[in-house]
Amino acid sequence: MKILVTGANRGIGLEFCRQLLAQEFGLQSLVATVRDPSKATELQTLASSSQNRLHIVALDLATDDNARTNAAGLIDRIKASGLSAGPLSFDGIINNAGIYLDEGDSISSFDFDVFRKSFEINTLGAFKVLKALDSTLARGARILQITSLMGSLSDNRSGGSYAYRSSKAALNMMNLCYAQERKDVTSVVIHPGWVQTDMGGRNAQLAPEESVAQMLRVFRNLKPSHSGRFFNYDGSELPW
Repeated sequence: MKILVTGANRGIGLEFCRQLLAQEFGLQSLVATVRDPSKATELQTLASSSQNRLHIVALDLATDDNARTNAAGLIDRIKASGLSAGPLSFDGIINNAGIYLDEGDSISSFDFDVFRKSFEINTLGAFKVLKALDSTLARGARILQITSLMGSLSDNRSGGSYAYRSSKAALNMMNLCYAQERKDVTSVVIHPGWVQTDMGGRNAQLAPEESVAQMLRVFRNLKPSHSGRFFNYDGSELPW
C-alpha cells in the first residue's frame, strides 16, 4: 500500500505519519509532503527509522510559481525521492494541509487577503494535490480530506471566522463533486475534532494521537457507499 499525507511537518499530519508507519497497514511506502523538508526535523527523524518507507517531498500549496515546490511537479519529485521503481500508484491520500488565519474575526476585521489565502490553501490546495495525482490513484483508492465542522452550514450558530468557515465549506462541496466524478475511488471529508495542535490550542479536547487513531479507523473501513460524505473523526456522520 502506498499513501501520501500532506502537511506532515507537525500536528495531525505528523501524527498520521507516525501511526501509519507503526500500524499494520501493509504499508510499502509513505510520501509525506512539507513546505521545507530541511526544517521538518521530527519527520526526518521518523524517516531515518522507517526502513526506507517514508519519503519526504517538498510541496508549497500557497504558490504555483516555484517548480521545485509546486503541485504541478509533485509526481516528478515523488519519483526522485527514491520511491520504488515502476508505475506510480497510490492507494490512499490524506489531504491534511490547512491554515486558520481569522479565528473569531467579524465583519469589522474582515481581511480579503486572508480570505484569498485561506481558499488557496484549504480549498484549492487539496485539489491541486488531487489534480496532480488523479492519474496515479489505484482503483479502490481511499481519500481523507481533512475539513472542519466549522464548514458545516447547518451547524454554524456562532458566525465569525469567515475565511476559514467558507474555505472548508467549499472544500466539502469540491470533494462531493470529485466523488461524483471518480466512482472508482472513495473520497470523504472528515472533521478531526478539536485537537491539541498549534491550530487547535492547548485547551482543545483531543490529543493528536486519539484523533488520528480514530480517523485511521474510518480510513480502514471506508467503502464505496461512503464516498462524498461528511464524517466526524469517530465515524459518525455530520450535517452539511
